[in-house]
Amino acid sequence: MIEFHFRENDSATAYVCDVVFRQWCRWPVTFRASNRNDLVVGVVGSPNVQLQLECAGMLSGSAVDSLLARAFAPQIIARLRAHRGESLLDVHGVVDWLDRGALSAIFWLLSGKSEMACSERDSHERVPAARMRLVELGLLDLPVVDLLAEYLIDRVRSMCQVLPKPQGDFRIIPTHDVDAPYKYAFRTPFEFIRGLAADAVRGEPLSNLIRAPLLWRRVRSGDIDSDPFNCFARILALNESHGLQSEFYFIANHSAGRIDGDYDIGHPLMRALLKNVVDRGHLVGLHSSYNAPFDSNILRRERARLQKLAVDSGYRHSIDFVRNHYLRFNPLITPGVLSTCGFTHDSTLGFADVAGFRRGTCRPFPLWDIEKNQPLDIIERPLIAMECSLISDRYEGLSHADAVVRLDRLKAECRRFGGHMVVLWHNNYLRSDEDFELYEQAIS
Repeated sequence: MIEFHFRENDSATAYVCDVVFRQWCRWPVTFRASNRNDLVVGVVGSPNVQLQLECAGMLSGSAVDSLLARAFAPQIIARLRAHRGESLLDVHGVVDWLDRGALSAIFWLLSGKSEMACSERDSHERVPAARMRLVELGLLDLPVVDLLAEYLIDRVRSMCQVLPKPQGDFRIIPTHDVDAPYKYAFRTPFEFIRGLAADAVRGEPLSNLIRAPLLWRRVRSGDIDSDPFNCFARILALNESHGLQSEFYFIANHSAGRIDGDYDIGHPLMRALLKNVVDRGHLVGLHSSYNAPFDSNILRRERARLQKLAVDSGYRHSIDFVRNHYLRFNPLITPGVLSTCGFTHDSTLGFADVAGFRRGTCRPFPLWDIEKNQPLDIIERPLIAMECSLISDRYEGLSHADAVVRLDRLKAECRRFGGHMVVLWHNNYLRSDEDFELYEQAIS
């Protein structure tokens, strides 16, 4: 019904058109090779009905930045937010500069080239959100790729109005990285004392510090229910009450030592936890160790170990989901490593220091291999919000009330575009009824 004509070797344009029109719209589209330098969209059987767009990858990074600043100027951002719900076409009308630049902007963000353009890294070799153009423009809580895609979809539908508007598949996906399953179960006396001192420095209430030795003795004697971090039963029950299937990401190796946690996935306590998750019908994924996202040999071994233990627990699925520890992700290396190791889905791409749409979208999309200049057979489900990004003093430092407002705003955008609201809550951040109330707001 709709044909896209562009140069045969233009993999960037093919990628964006495939994601937007085939995967997100689910339209019957055909790609045709041409000798032109632009993209021509035509209606089959109507040779005079055509739309000319500029191909993806034609704009430089600075030109894309300028386009984003123009398309999403401060005075119009409020009109684009979900509570108003206007589109770029409503705001700007049909404009040549969006026809020429929308494909390039989408490619620049989805492919990760925007992150490669930032030379700064934090102590964990991550791109700091504050140095990204989306954050500088105040756009991280607005899915700009989805808005740009909506503009292109509207332009194509104006030629062929029988094409359906994309319906999307809005869902809330609760995920849990099991960094510290238990506070005391695996701590030696020395580690307990060191941890107690650290809690005191962090301002742990005096009553908790006084009770800590008793709890430690109880847990080490086998009373695992007394462990302050052991709230898995409550997490599972809450998710199930909302009809949601949880995803639990377990660490299977310690490639960087203590930073990868203090538990062995093969320990009887961890086997029991894994079996409980499996028996209740929830999903298991790999929380790759600190160095694994950059080394396929390490990552492959970790996946194989978790797979064996999961099967031993009755898990009937392949370990296809992965999220990297500390959200470490090098756009030049990590996509290829994940694909080489056979994963089908990743959910790492969110910033540690602020919640929002890191790649400009709330919808799943295939990762791009920058080195090979081609898409990969691994779907990224962007991480939209993590609890510590919102409420930790070292990051946004929001109150619980302000965090609810932020979560509702992000959720509204996901709902508008039929995306996935992927949230990450660590069990060790669920210490009180108030913490659980905030979590329930996130998943309801």
